[in-house]
Parts: sequence; C-alpha cells; structure tokens
Amino acid sequence: MEAVAEYKTPTPLGTINITPEQVDLVKSVVFKGATDEELKLFFFECRRRGVHPLDRLIHPVVRKDKDGARRVSFQTSIDLFRSEAEGTGEYRGQKDVEYGPMTEWDKIDKKVPEYAKATIKRFDEHTGDIIEISATAYWEEYYPGEQLGFQWRKMPRLMLGKCAEALALRKAFPRKLAGLYTFEEMQLTDIISQGKGKNSTTEPKRKSEQKEPTPEGEKSVKEKLHEELSLYCQFEDGTVDMNMYASVLKEISHFERDGKEY
Repeated sequence: MEAVAEYKTPTPLGTINITPEQVDLVKSVVFKGATDEELKLFFFECRRRGVHPLDRLIHPVVRKDKDGARRVSFQTSIDLFRSEAEGTGEYRGQKDVEYGPMTEWDKIDKKVPEYAKATIKRFDEHTGDIIEISATAYWEEYYPGEQLGFQWRKMPRLMLGKCAEALALRKAFPRKLAGLYTFEEMQLTDIISQGKGKNSTTEPKRKSEQKEPTPEGEKSVKEKLHEELSLYCQFEDGTVDMNMYASVLKEISHFERDGKEY
C-alpha cells in the first residue's frame, strides 16, 4: 500500500519505531477508514510530536465540509499541549486564568464566565526576557450546547479556561502546536458539523441531594454522559472509537470529587 510503503520494515518514526503490524493496527483501530494520504498525514503528525500512533495521545478526526470533501484534524488533551511547550526549553509557566464577568446563559441554572484569558510565559533566547503571550476564549464561541455541554455546565470556568490555555499555548509555540487542538476546543465544531444547533441548551435534571430511583423513561446522569461521549467519539460509520472514549473519560475524571460520581 503506497501510503505505508516506507514502513514495510521497522523504521524510525522520529524517535519512535513502528512495525508493519502496528501500521495495520492503526488502520483497523485508531484511524479506521483512513485514505492513504490521511494515514501519511497522521504518521507525520505523530512523528513531529514524538508520539507513537498507538499511544492514543493524538486522535485523528475526519469531518466533511459543505462540498462533502473530507478534512482531517487532530485532537488531544491539554496535557500534551503543556508537555510540548515544556519540551521547547522556553516555557516558563503561566499566570492564573483570568475570567470575565459571570453572566446568565439561556437555561443554564448557574452563571457562566463571559470569557477566559490565559497568559503563557516564554523565554526569549535572543533578548533574555520573559515574554507574556495571552489569548482569550469567549463562552458564546465555545459552549457546545445541551448535547455535548454537560461538563461545561458543571464546570464552566475550568472548561473555558482550558480553551483559553490551548489558544495561548498554540500562540506562544506555533511551530510545536500548529494544527493541533484540544477536545474542548473542538466540541462546538463537532456538533455543528453534525447539523445540530449550537445553542440547544435544555438543561438535564439536577441531581437531588438524596439518591432517588430514576423515573421510568428518564435517563440517569451517567447515561447522559455515556451518550454524549459516544456521540463525540463516533466514527463516520456510526461505530464508537473506544480508545478515544477512554481518553476523553480520563480527561474529565477530575469531576469526581468528595466520593461523588457525576
């Protein structure tokens, strides 16, 4: 197969080695239905990040534009962004995220930040100065609506803050992070690409202080979360990428606090 001819024998993928068997595994599990060119692009993306395709740190996502043409983008967690920045040797940390005024938003039962502003510190080797690079993410531009916005409604500052941080990191380290996006940044794009309205914000039932049986016909919070994640991690053929599902679930696991599962 032309796209993977260069991997017919174990060869370096940057500092990573990939075998022909692993190539087949990528095609059948990680990037199902990929064309030769899309597979090449995915391998290139992994090579320049120093990530093995089977590490499940980078997820290829295929969307279709208005003309029906396939377009590939890559998603990951904010942790990979941070490690990529640190790997440059020029990352000097960041300021606490600043939030705009808390405002009401449609049917959400709590106020949400109008915006989040993240500031990254980068060392300039030419001048010896520490440069501050900021970026701002606005709620109305990132909130994905009711269908994928469960965690956004539960932790609005944290979710929007991640988008702002990703924007600032990509702005501060464009050579390392250009073309790579976090899950949180792309949720709105995902729901729009599926033909759904972005402001469908019917709020799920609030969890009562005392556990009560779920009324017949009403879905539990866990069921709602499972449906959202399954939709988010869906391949074009309708099957679910369980590797991506597990990765996203791990990313949001910090929402379990004080022994309570949401």
